[in-house]
Amino acid sequence: MAGAELFWRQLAPRQPDTPLILTPGGGHDMITWRAEVPLLLRWMTPQLARAARQEAAGGSRGLALAAKRPATKPA
Repeated sequence: MAGAELFWRQLAPRQPDTPLILTPGGGHDMITWRAEVPLLLRWMTPQLARAARQEAAGGSRGLALAAKRPATKPA
């Protein structure tokens, strides 16, 4: 859990509203993920919707930069 807390502290300046929810006794296994995925989706869905609206309005700088990368030629 120390790794999750460290990651969360590093993320906080960029995304201050990101919650940190730790499952007591949880690890990186399906039991923990099964408990966390509904919470993750409840938080992530509005975030993705907002990003999609920004992209549709032309305001997504990250996607715009990715679109400017040269295309690779198929092999």
